[in-house]
Amino acid sequence: MAAGKAKAKEARIDRMSIELRRSEILKIIDQDGSVSVQRIRSTFGVSEVTARNDLAALAKQGHVRRVRGGACAVDSVGIPSDPALRLNVNAEAKVAIARAAAEFVEDGDRIVVDAGTTTLEFVKALAGKQDLTITTYDLDIALYADAHLPNVEVTMPGGTLQKNRRYLAGPLVTDNLARFYFDKVFLGADTFSSRQGFGTKYMASAAIKESMIKHARYKYMLLDASKVGRTSPVRFSTIEDLDVIVIDHDPEDTVRLSIDALALNAIVKLVQADEQ
Repeated sequence: MAAGKAKAKEARIDRMSIELRRSEILKIIDQDGSVSVQRIRSTFGVSEVTARNDLAALAKQGHVRRVRGGACAVDSVGIPSDPALRLNVNAEAKVAIARAAAEFVEDGDRIVVDAGTTTLEFVKALAGKQDLTITTYDLDIALYADAHLPNVEVTMPGGTLQKNRRYLAGPLVTDNLARFYFDKVFLGADTFSSRQGFGTKYMASAAIKESMIKHARYKYMLLDASKVGRTSPVRFSTIEDLDVIVIDHDPEDTVRLSIDALALNAIVKLVQADEQ
């Protein structure tokens, strides 16, 4: 009987430790917007199977949304903050959009590139272009261009590195961007709705995007269909600011109807997600 009580006590402790760990995982997601399986393993010293089971249980309870390699917060935007996780969201659409957008780049262009995984794919698609100057505040984009695009000059505007997000922000970024004038800007957005326009989750990101738009001659938006019909806490642009929107699918013709309603000349370039 004593042995039975001991086992029951151990089971209660195990349940408590599981609940505590999952509570801490939710705190991480609440703070950072997402968490990877690898981070759970290293933080809590558990196996990959245990980490995945924790996320599956939290998702079943409606606390998180699963994405490949981890989970993100369930909110109006639903976009992971972890760059490694964002790469796995709508990956085929991002590649198709990036390759289509790269067609607008000409040899010798001075371009400024927004932070994000779609814009990273865009920079990867610039292989073969000559004498480009790329300015970006995204570390992953700058490092990729430096390592893989020998005919490209890379400029970073300075700023403060944002924790767990691998991009720079702050007044140094916007102040230094104001010193440049670019041929083209290639932007990303967290959301688009006909009422709000293009939005992002963070005020600091919005300020940088606004500065890039202000100091570029031609403006291109790279947008995957999953972001259409959603809103974000901060608006940084309206459709009037843009020349071209490259998108894999326009749900209910939301983007095109927004352009038509304002009698704009902006171009909507549709690409197929499996276009290679």
